[in-house]
Amino acid sequence: AANLFYQKGFHETSLGMIASAAFSSRAAVSYHFKNKHLLMDEIFARTLEQYERKFSIQLPDCEQKSKAVINSYVYWYLICGDKKYRRMFFQWGSKIDNRWHTGYEQQYNHTLKHVQDSYFACEFSDIDNGCWDTLARGHMAYLKSLIGSVPFQRLAEYDFLWDVRWHYGDCSEWREPILQARKLLEQIQIAELASALWPPVPENA
Repeated sequence: AANLFYQKGFHETSLGMIASAAFSSRAAVSYHFKNKHLLMDEIFARTLEQYERKFSIQLPDCEQKSKAVINSYVYWYLICGDKKYRRMFFQWGSKIDNRWHTGYEQQYNHTLKHVQDSYFACEFSDIDNGCWDTLARGHMAYLKSLIGSVPFQRLAEYDFLWDVRWHYGDCSEWREPILQARKLLEQIQIAELASALWPPVPENA
């Protein structure tokens, strides 16, 4: 399933195709995973043990908050550096922008304003502050539009603050963990962590 999602794209891969590649039936796959999003969630979950092991070797004493920020760095390193992974990730994450159309307008706007204020208050000013109209039409679409013009670290920081604000209501306490994570980023082998986070694809896939 991981290879199919990667090679063909998330939307283009069906449960039937996954079943065929696994020499199984669609009914058997559907019994364990009702939809592709659940299957993708499981793929990521199964890589976490290897990822956690490599992370603990590289930064054994890393604080949990700084670690959470570095995890976001690793995801965005993959997204910005690998076009196939990027396509798959944004297709999989498209449900995030659907919130804009399903009754979350007020929460979305509050999140938008708070993260805007917090991000620039923390001197994270690499993202053009004239693009908020684009962001209001879709968080993920906005970030995707910035790939190639903004360093992956800054996209990671912004995306992280957005997520914190959306789920927990406040991200003002994350200034120091982010600044610490920036320093720690210089010490880690991010390519190695990224390869642990996403299953490697065979050369002949």
